[in-house]
Amino acid sequence: MSLEIPDWMVADAEPLRTAARGLRDAADVVDDERAGLRRTLGQAASALGWEGQITDRADDAADPTQDGLRILQEDLRAAGGALDALARALADHGPTLRDIQRDWDALHADRPFTEVRGDVGEQVSVIDWEEVRRQEDTLRGRTDHPKEMLRTADRGCRDTMAQVRSSLAGLEPGSSTASFTRSQAPEGTWRIFRDHGLVNSRADEILLARIAGAEDPNAVRALLDELDPQRLAGFLQRNPHVMAALATDYAPHNADDPVLSGLWSRIGELEDGQVTDPRAIAGIRDYWAGLTPEAQRRLRLLYPTLIGGLDGIPVEHRAAANQLLIESAIDLEQRRLALLEALPDNATTREDVLDSLPGWYPDWLGEQLVDGLMGDGAQTMLHDFRLRDQELERSRDRLEFYEELVTPDPELRFSDVTDEAGLVLSADRRAILLFDPRGDGRYAEWHGEFDSENVGIFVPGTTTDMASIAKYPDNMESVARQGTSTITWMGIDLPDSVASDATQTRYSEEGGQALLRFVEGLGMPERAVTAAGHSAGGGIVGFADVYGIDVDRTLLIAPSGSGLGLHRPLPPPLDPWGAAHHPGVLSDADLGRGGPPRPTVHHDGPRRHHPPRAGVGERPVVGRPAGGLGARQRPARHRPVHPSGDGSVARALFQGSATGRRRGR
Repeated sequence: MSLEIPDWMVADAEPLRTAARGLRDAADVVDDERAGLRRTLGQAASALGWEGQITDRADDAADPTQDGLRILQEDLRAAGGALDALARALADHGPTLRDIQRDWDALHADRPFTEVRGDVGEQVSVIDWEEVRRQEDTLRGRTDHPKEMLRTADRGCRDTMAQVRSSLAGLEPGSSTASFTRSQAPEGTWRIFRDHGLVNSRADEILLARIAGAEDPNAVRALLDELDPQRLAGFLQRNPHVMAALATDYAPHNADDPVLSGLWSRIGELEDGQVTDPRAIAGIRDYWAGLTPEAQRRLRLLYPTLIGGLDGIPVEHRAAANQLLIESAIDLEQRRLALLEALPDNATTREDVLDSLPGWYPDWLGEQLVDGLMGDGAQTMLHDFRLRDQELERSRDRLEFYEELVTPDPELRFSDVTDEAGLVLSADRRAILLFDPRGDGRYAEWHGEFDSENVGIFVPGTTTDMASIAKYPDNMESVARQGTSTITWMGIDLPDSVASDATQTRYSEEGGQALLRFVEGLGMPERAVTAAGHSAGGGIVGFADVYGIDVDRTLLIAPSGSGLGLHRPLPPPLDPWGAAHHPGVLSDADLGRGGPPRPTVHHDGPRRHHPPRAGVGERPVVGRPAGGLGARQRPARHRPVHPSGDGSVARALFQGSATGRRRGR
């Protein structure tokens, strides 16, 4: 038990005051520039001796710049005021919370005792838990007002900052280059931005020029390794195109990096970003835990494609690595979209496209960017407007989804995750556990608190890809609540067609193995875990169950297969058949999806393990191994299934505590 006071509420307010002063100073510089601009244009017109048309032209030239500077000045003052207000709230209420925390610590360091009569009539001194609980309740009550005042101030600050961010984004024309935008900013303002790490310094610009000449990702890393981790993090955030260079390497090896080599010695081999031997996951977890926080941070920054999707790495570290990957994916997708929009109506050469590639990119990275657009299979896009329009729409959908993934949300989690090296993952950042935009994409996300006792995993179905996945995390986020977290998992390239792809068991077999390794990598043996899948996702969950995935329940919603011996559709009528032969049969309508009922297989009980199938279409051989992954047993969790049209079945399955979940592991 604790007071549940977020770390930021008891933090020092001085850094906020310093940042606010810097923003106000920048606003003053902009104000001086506005006055100087007006004087300069006015004096130039007067010097020419004309008062009529030329002066009007000077005013016309000055007005747009004046408006832009005025908006910039107002935004800077608004941001500074918001930080000042939050700093004042911290100064007013932070000390109160620190005092209450000290009282709490003192209470538990010296708990009150009471005298009770022992078994033979003697007086025994024991902790007076009733008094402890009474004092705890009193202390919690004392935190309510200061915490609410700070939350209100924090929401106000975030709202203002969001408005400022939107306003500033409107100042830069979409076609502007970074150098042009830089040339329009007053030097004094730019200097303040540079001093606070908001823009590149002169040394950063020199480093960027050196990186542009790098020949491969390891050459880029060698240059970046000259920076300390704190400066490196800021540099990569300001320059997502540099991270894009690192993001091309999904199995990075570097003989000159002993820490990375040590990690590879635990990994062994990777296949599609996952370890080929699930038994290696425990070694990866132990190796990571043995690294210093500084070493962990460095690996996250220099090898994000490896750390962001590696089973056995803690959730918060994977999420931190993937945040930078998503920023770089946005930069790449924006340029890819620009290329699609600019494709000529007649055939062009790959060299022409590379020569017209916008922005900073070395040749080897440019080749990867246009890959798929100019390949043999994509040449028809140059002639078929319908295909090009479809790809344009998909590119825009991907870009919208990526931008949602990096948009801060103050309601996500209770507090930041930190270590001795500093911030690992902010509470308002989404926890992306897997991000691979190649092809149709691979993605996984954790919704809710990281320490929830109940975890629900959902696997979507056929045709789902990065351009269409967005609706699923939104739905899973709505199910996550106190005590329950959810995960959206699209860890393989899902089938593109119901008829030609979804009928192939290879998707279920490969996906089932990948899902088993993913769950093993999260390390959740003491939690109540439910795995649910729809369509092709149902087949994946079913085969993962066959392979021995370590979960408490599985729910297959209109699955494309199961690996459990059900090889044909359930015969009509479904309800009588299900009631007589399989009490766990549900329909899509039971989960609030509507439409005609389709079979759903619900498994609730001890984990079964079946060896991998000998061949496509063969029934699994039922058996239980003597040991190994998937062999450990969980207690039975028998849960009655009641039809419902409001999604309560899925919610109840994910929230094990709703029906008296037993812990007893």
